[in-house]
Amino acid sequence: MSFPITTQRILVTGGCGFIGAHLVRALSDAGCHAIVFDRTPLPPWLRGLPGVEFRQGELLDLLATPEALANVDTVFHLAWAHIPESATQHPVGDIQSNLVGTVRLLQACVERGVRRVIFPSTGGAIYGPVDALPVSESHLTRPISAYGVTKLAVEKYIQLYHHLHGLEYAILRPSVPYGPYQDPFGRQGAVCVFIGDILTGKPITLWGDGDAIVRDFFHVSDLARALILAAESAQPAGLYNIGGGEGVSLLQLVERLRHLAEPDFPVMIEQSEPRRFDVPRLVLNINHAAEALDWRPQISLDEGLTQTWHWFRHTWLTTIPSS
Repeated sequence: MSFPITTQRILVTGGCGFIGAHLVRALSDAGCHAIVFDRTPLPPWLRGLPGVEFRQGELLDLLATPEALANVDTVFHLAWAHIPESATQHPVGDIQSNLVGTVRLLQACVERGVRRVIFPSTGGAIYGPVDALPVSESHLTRPISAYGVTKLAVEKYIQLYHHLHGLEYAILRPSVPYGPYQDPFGRQGAVCVFIGDILTGKPITLWGDGDAIVRDFFHVSDLARALILAAESAQPAGLYNIGGGEGVSLLQLVERLRHLAEPDFPVMIEQSEPRRFDVPRLVLNINHAAEALDWRPQISLDEGLTQTWHWFRHTWLTTIPSS
């Protein structure tokens, strides 16, 4: 049987982050009650949402409180402390923050009767160099970044806890989600970083050959919907690629953004040496998610880029101090 999301008591770790914020908004819109754990303050776009309860602090500190997982049915585990670049630079810290913290969360879930854990892993970093496109879930996993290695290790621990303790799970491997709320001054998420560069008059940095780097970008609201469908699924365990279904090179992405930006915001490009932890070409096969979850991306790339551009130009840009 399926489990309607509105009947579940939900906890979201990392709910103030980019993906987490869109998930929390979707849960609130659906009429759910959701507890949000995050070490950062509640952002403006999550304040006042009906059904949302916020607790600020480090995950392990919050888990130590008796009421942390009381009567929780489903945990969406989105809290993550590193991106591919920083995880590769600091692998020990990545393990301590993410792998150890997640295993402690899984143990707490088992001890306190949580039914299911939903984990957005990574499709962009977990497969590594691929044999052919598009890539299905059965492809070998050969990550070339510490970020991908740790995500894969977490996947294995989740599957272990399912085997040993019956903890239900869904693991989603998203390609490259984009949309409002992401940090353009960060170093992850080509769409928002490129938009931030354009709006602040900086050149876009292309790492390596912009024609050779290919990804299947998709709107983050489609990812939030996939996460909720995974929580409602009757399947006790599942692994799903989530992506846009269309390969787009970085140069093609820049040209689509140029169409939105110019002439008001000129687009400049500078080339840089490729990074060893970047996989050159990756497009995910999303047929399994379509069949098992009835999920497909609903927002086209052009529609999503237009919406995202307008949000950054008319909302985010107004928050940047003028020089």
